Amino acid sequence: MALFPLFAKHSNFKFPWEPAFLAMTEDYIFPNTFKGLREFAAAFKKHGTKSEIEIYDVAMINNLAHMIAGGHIH
Repeated sequence: MALFPLFAKHSNFKFPWEPAFLAMTEDYIFPNTFKGLREFAAAFKKHGTKSEIEIYDVAMINNLAHMIAGGHIH
């Protein structure tokens, strides 16, 4: 999540950690690994929720098929 533009717009922060947190989002990579997807899917199953699946390209359809075939998403 890119929050770094807020860093330049604000100079009065409530907590000391806020400036560094906002600044680091310019170079942050959000991991989206199969291990992470399995862990999220397990948590969703445990709590009886269904995930929203967003597909942006054809490869993601194959990734979803892999997760369904593995029983992680139903």
